[in-house]
Amino acid sequence: MNKKVICFITIICLMVGLAPASIFADEARAGEETVISAFDSIDDPFVEQNFKAGITEDDISKPDTLTGKDDQGKGVSISGVVWKCSDFNGMKAGKYIFAPQMPKGYSAADGVVPPTIKVTIEKNATTVSGLSTLIKKKAGSALSDKISVMPAYGRTVYLQRYYSGKWHTKKIYTASNTDQAAMTLSYPKEWYSRYSTKWRVYIPETDNAEEAAINISIKAKSVYQTPGRYLKIKDVIPVRKSGYSLKTGMSGMKVYKVQKKLKCYYGRAKYTSSTKAAVKRFQKKNKLKATGRVDKATWLKMGFSENNWYYMDSYVTPKRVSLASSKKAHVNAMVATAKKYVGTKYVWCAAARPKQGVDCAGLVIQCMYSAGIDPLPQGSHVYAYSKNEYTARLLWKNKKIKHVKFSQRKKGDIIVYHSGGFVNHVSLYIGGGRQIEALPGKVIYSHIRGNVKGVLRPVI
Repeated sequence: MNKKVICFITIICLMVGLAPASIFADEARAGEETVISAFDSIDDPFVEQNFKAGITEDDISKPDTLTGKDDQGKGVSISGVVWKCSDFNGMKAGKYIFAPQMPKGYSAADGVVPPTIKVTIEKNATTVSGLSTLIKKKAGSALSDKISVMPAYGRTVYLQRYYSGKWHTKKIYTASNTDQAAMTLSYPKEWYSRYSTKWRVYIPETDNAEEAAINISIKAKSVYQTPGRYLKIKDVIPVRKSGYSLKTGMSGMKVYKVQKKLKCYYGRAKYTSSTKAAVKRFQKKNKLKATGRVDKATWLKMGFSENNWYYMDSYVTPKRVSLASSKKAHVNAMVATAKKYVGTKYVWCAAARPKQGVDCAGLVIQCMYSAGIDPLPQGSHVYAYSKNEYTARLLWKNKKIKHVKFSQRKKGDIIVYHSGGFVNHVSLYIGGGRQIEALPGKVIYSHIRGNVKGVLRPVI
């Protein structure tokens, strides 16, 4: 093509609004390759694009044409450009670079980099709809909740409960392989193991979605609760660490153990002056400070355990009832506990485990513990302290325990005895005129006898 023809074509193109470079491009494709020495920047809408995971390449805007200059400094317009990214995954969060692949007949000069499209894909927020985060329901019934998870795509959904300082997985669900999935959460029965429990729905993060953790508070309503002002059924009765030193005037299992060890037990676990003298002799013999009191060092030297030092006199019978238990079940729990103690030796002011030792009030206290009733909220270990020996009298005076007539007695009631008007003994009534009581010697079955002061009813 001679210069006159080229000039004529150029003038015509300018007159009709065509880019002469496209004509040159056509000529280049018809002949040798056009080398691009510089590329023009692409428009802002194309340069950087942001999306949420779940897209395809069709969602990305890509220009079809690039412009620039060839190695002669002439303007060039390149049509039919294809944009490629080898590692693109629209379902996975990350940063992706799309580079142009020019059509045949075009190449970039050495060191010349064509413009690129930067695509950023962010994770979708995970949503859980329909979830009840505060639940109040009567114990014993089934508990479920219908929820919807988005995005789903086969994700794992955990139903967890919080206790002992961490989350514990109780149920595992798998969502359907769709964008949004419905499922039904079914809570295990332990949701009513306490009046209040903490739960959560936890969904781990994936390539295309953030993690989700939604807390749930469940308040269980008990099937049975004592009415009005009377002692309430408790969720938990704490075991209190005691660890007190033994001295004159004290009683209970620890005193009994010491007296048996030093061969100064004479039928009553009461820390007397003779007990103190025996302790002093032991301390001198074992090169301990001879105070006559049993401190922890003396206790351990006698061969007893550290655990018993802290907990022997503060035992609490585990509850035999749940929030779903009926009134009758609470009564039966007390009776069942009393039967466990039959044959246990009698120890003055003791409220220890079955087969270790209890007295009359200690037996009744443990029966009440098994039904979730705490008559000694300061801890059963104080029963062993001086001036607290007559717990039977404290039970009788407690206005939060209902008094009933002897003629109205029922299974699970406490029979209160007296001597000269002073309360001196209690037992647990098991029906049919029979009772279980701790008398000097051991815990036995017996029949109700005279000198009844009255009747207490802890389960109303």
